[in-house]
Amino acid sequence: MKKGLLLTAMMAAAMTASAQTNVKVTLLDSLPVSAITNYAKATNRTAYGYGDKLYLNDRGAQQLRVFNLATNEEIGQVEIGANQPTGYDEAGNAIIANWGWASSNAAGKKTTFTLISADLKQKVTTNEVQCVQGRADFLGRAKGNVFGTNGAVLLANGAAQDLENTGIVAYTFTGGESPTVEYGNVWDPDNKIGVGTWATYNYYKAADGTDHYLYVNRSTALTDFTFEEGQVSTEQLYSPEDRTPNKGVCNGGDIFVLGSHKFIVYGNNSSPTYLDGFSIAEIGSDNTLTTVYTKAANTSLSREMTTQGNWLNVEVLNDKQAKLYQYFVGGYAAEYGISIDGADTPVLTAVKGIENTASKAVSTTYYTPAGAANRTAVKGLNIVVTKYADGTQKVVKVIK
Repeated sequence: MKKGLLLTAMMAAAMTASAQTNVKVTLLDSLPVSAITNYAKATNRTAYGYGDKLYLNDRGAQQLRVFNLATNEEIGQVEIGANQPTGYDEAGNAIIANWGWASSNAAGKKTTFTLISADLKQKVTTNEVQCVQGRADFLGRAKGNVFGTNGAVLLANGAAQDLENTGIVAYTFTGGESPTVEYGNVWDPDNKIGVGTWATYNYYKAADGTDHYLYVNRSTALTDFTFEEGQVSTEQLYSPEDRTPNKGVCNGGDIFVLGSHKFIVYGNNSSPTYLDGFSIAEIGSDNTLTTVYTKAANTSLSREMTTQGNWLNVEVLNDKQAKLYQYFVGGYAAEYGISIDGADTPVLTAVKGIENTASKAVSTTYYTPAGAANRTAVKGLNIVVTKYADGTQKVVKVIK
């Protein structure tokens, strides 16, 4: 795979030493989306990384597609419905909300979730529960493990959510082999958090053991908050000067803890809008930010705002090591190793043992009602024909 030019551009990052912690960030590898078969940026809007793998929601193929970032090979697919938002839990399991990616959900609407284990061996569709209100496109990281003994909790809201009277939605998954889900709320009577189509909540555990969520919205400050007795209780807003709303921000943002040190990663300022740069800053005890790493935006990767997306999520390995995953819509997926206090930078590991739950797709063609064939979906009704290596094919209708 030819990666020289892309890797050279991505390695052009400025790095400064933190006054508090010795931080090292190393690019481990990247996967240009040009190497992904049948990739269409308009329908491959969300992805997350875990365990040296990229989990990509391909809305055109209606699949959760999984790539080994150590080898840049596609290693599995799972069939999902059309236009579904995707999140994940601390174990890397996918959480697919079945309310429709671009739908505007009315009060009282019901939804189910499709849960897919990180190794792709389990797939469960839950019971119906109440839906968020208004359009809600993206999901972040849930607390826990949807298939684990203690289950998981995912926070979400929609653009029309009434936080004062109904609160942030809390979906609680019971865990086990056949998880169920319950609907609840985290009250936000003072509207500390806010609503929005692009609202994402990323769970993390602080050094003192308390549960936190980072609220990420492309148009507002990054908000770190906790809640007690079902109500938002504390909040801290982070508005770094190099993070300008609607300038490379999208939903990229995460807080992670290594030992006693707390860091925040976010999409930084860029021009034109929505490029691939990001920064990592250490959060001091007084909540001041000290930038420890900055990756400058690659202006050659500029693309239309209709496909904005610069996703960033962190997988903590131990007290001194973590991995950072970045998915830049239309550009690439990348994996970075992060270490502190002289620890070795994590390395890529070839992924083994993942079993495909569906035959490998070999081609996808989009047809108009009149029968015209296209490589990508066009506006209006599309008849999507996916052919598999075993000779079978699937035909679905998708409206763009």
